Amino acid sequence: MKIKIQNIVENKIQSKLTSFLWFIFCIYCLITFMPLPFAVNIGLDQSWQYGISYAADVNLAFGRDIIFTYGPLGYLLQGSVLTDNFWSILVFRLTVHLSLFVVLIIKIANLRSNFMKLSIVLSVWFAYIVWLYSQIDYILLFIFLIVLSFERIFKPNLINLSSVILGAFTGFCLLTKFSLGIYTFMALLLFLSTNVVISFIYRQSNILINLISLANAILASVSFVFLFLNFKINHIYILGFSILLSFLLAKIVISCVSKENKNILTIFWCLFYIIYISLLTAAIVYTSTPLIDYLLGSINISFGYSSAMSLVGSPWQLGLAISQIILILIIFYFVLAEGNIINICLNMSLIFVLFMSFKHGFVRQDIHTLAFATVTHLIVAIYISKLKRIKAKKFAYSVFIYLFLTWLLFPLEPTKNYTYTSVEKFFNLDQFYQKTSVLFNINSYREELNRASLNNLDKVKLPSSIMQILQHKTVDIFPWEVSIAGANDIKWKPRPVFQSYVAYTSFLDLINSESLENNPRDYIIYQFGSLDGRHPFTYEPATFFYIACNYRLSSKMPDFFKTYALSNLMLLEKRQSNLCSSPLTEEKLSVKWNNYLELKDQDFTLANINFNYSFWGNLYKKLFRIPPIMMQINLIDGSSYSYRIISENSNSGKGIIVSHLPTTDSEALSFFRGDLFAQVKSLKFSINNKFLFKQNINLVLTTYNFQSTYSEGRKRIDISHLESINFSHNLSNEYIGWIDSKHDNIKRGDMINAVGWATSIISGNPVWVLLTEGLENKPIAIARTTSPRPDVVNFYKNNDYGYSGWSVTFSSNNLKYKKNNIRAWVYEPATNKAIPLNGEYIVEIY
Repeated sequence: MKIKIQNIVENKIQSKLTSFLWFIFCIYCLITFMPLPFAVNIGLDQSWQYGISYAADVNLAFGRDIIFTYGPLGYLLQGSVLTDNFWSILVFRLTVHLSLFVVLIIKIANLRSNFMKLSIVLSVWFAYIVWLYSQIDYILLFIFLIVLSFERIFKPNLINLSSVILGAFTGFCLLTKFSLGIYTFMALLLFLSTNVVISFIYRQSNILINLISLANAILASVSFVFLFLNFKINHIYILGFSILLSFLLAKIVISCVSKENKNILTIFWCLFYIIYISLLTAAIVYTSTPLIDYLLGSINISFGYSSAMSLVGSPWQLGLAISQIILILIIFYFVLAEGNIINICLNMSLIFVLFMSFKHGFVRQDIHTLAFATVTHLIVAIYISKLKRIKAKKFAYSVFIYLFLTWLLFPLEPTKNYTYTSVEKFFNLDQFYQKTSVLFNINSYREELNRASLNNLDKVKLPSSIMQILQHKTVDIFPWEVSIAGANDIKWKPRPVFQSYVAYTSFLDLINSESLENNPRDYIIYQFGSLDGRHPFTYEPATFFYIACNYRLSSKMPDFFKTYALSNLMLLEKRQSNLCSSPLTEEKLSVKWNNYLELKDQDFTLANINFNYSFWGNLYKKLFRIPPIMMQINLIDGSSYSYRIISENSNSGKGIIVSHLPTTDSEALSFFRGDLFAQVKSLKFSINNKFLFKQNINLVLTTYNFQSTYSEGRKRIDISHLESINFSHNLSNEYIGWIDSKHDNIKRGDMINAVGWATSIISGNPVWVLLTEGLENKPIAIARTTSPRPDVVNFYKNNDYGYSGWSVTFSSNNLKYKKNNIRAWVYEPATNKAIPLNGEYIVEIY
């Protein structure tokens, strides 16, 4: 008896100790993972975070004034803290964070097995460590999926209320981040639709209830979006009046129907929904709510992302992900075999979320793959809690362990270092102490954020001379550093897609172009910035073509200007007239992949390019991603460059500029001064997988004559025109320099980059540097010294040599032999003479 009592006491102590440890762990995680608001900062991502907060603050209409991946409530997820939104962001983030812990505790309380509890806890813990702490949208998704796994809320007496609440939640998600809205709305739609289909198949008595729940979810979502997309107080009255009127009219009509009619309830609800849908549609049209515009813009951004932002990563990591999908599909089959209707409905939702997370994670295969990893852990944990059969449950446990090992304990690049660092941070108590301190000193934290914002924005403060020019003038900022608007008192008039690289499709590009055309900005702040290997002129082709034709370098600021953090900024002013009012010629042609297209015309030329997807390409894009399409250009000086272009916007308007593509900031400055500097001689298109597209690429080349308005400038030298050069074999006392490149092994077809320096000893003026190969000194490429070389300045103690650097990129296809000796010469165009520089560059082709 004593032993039994002792065992009972020990069990109680052990149980209390376990509960206490769980409580401590929960509090530690709750505080450590607490997602706090952040200050305004500068940079690509930080700029859009400022942009969405600014748009919400000044009540810009999302879908019309602003088109982005986030909606009018998106600032709550990822917006920077401005003067008036600190508390709304803080309260929202903490509420969402706490809500996940609450639904997680409720879920755990309903699980019997400790293994089930451990799997769901580990899935959320892992997700927080590597992803959720900074991704509020995925916290919302986790809350939604866990709630969706509660069977009780879908019983006949609760399903309609649950559908309305969850439908409104999906509407809220649509207004925060469109992709999150798609996740949740489609998952709910699939859940309820599957429930309806099963009811029809088995002729269940609750068919009407299930149909009504489906309609309620859809209408609740649409109604929420209508109410808050462009919120006005009268929208509440309109919505309430529509619901009341629909109910009364349906009641009046139904009173005329015989009460003995068995379908009287069905008729009533059909009438109610028909009337309400009609009134809601009329309200959307009457109030000019930009619902359709918002959906169209968001859909274009979402679909364009698959090709515009794709990034190919490790095939091993992709293979692991596919193996995990296959294993989860096997669990999916086990759930179907068990025959539980609610679980089958949940199954359809989870498979959709699995597919979407895979697409989101592996379109841009970098740190984004962790989005897929976190979702798979949660999905398998939910499956574990649903399966009844022992063998199926054991298999699901094995899959969960496999996921845990491959993503956390033995992750592959590019997430390996990031994952290990994240785990290390969790076990470091500093975050816990810092966030505990914030909870007890929220006002101090707010002041700290304000100071940080001011310090960060000070780095992009414009010079006073620029501010004087921009006073009372409308301004737009290209391509993406819109934090400039937050740092300076300027009249920022953002184009709808306010960061150039996001104009993934022709639809988005043309909206931007029309915005500039209908409301021309007085000035444009422009920086020649590149992302993912794209040429800056190709981000938004139609929009940039409008800028090229209607803007020029400001006469009041005809050179670069800079801020503390940004260099080589340009100020463009509106021209009096359009330079591109009428084209000279228009030529339709087609070219095959990897075949060069010669540009015979020296005039300003645009190419409207149609990349036609094959059947497999269309399917592949919808299910996965499109690998980068590369455009290789050969300039007249022999140099070659390769840029990524986007298939969905390369046929926007007249297309992309292909005849003159500056390769440096200085050349871009010359372009806006009026010098068509970097003339393209030929170009070709290539892709890793040609089966995704049809063989022929259709182009329309349109040329414009800029000769009357553009000065000749300092153009590149056409390498093909260099003949009978007088090569000197002796070093000169007039020039000094070296070819710094020494030896490289290059694959045939790849690009070669040669670098060095050269200068005039007497004047330090820029010089032309000619590269040749072999004993016959065959000209390969020619470049001009424009790059900074502080090392040369320090060595020779001469500041005149500051920009003596040169760099030239050319194709290895230009080299004749397997082993090539490349030499550098100073070339004098006036005398057609070449003077040797020191050094030799050995390139071996394999």
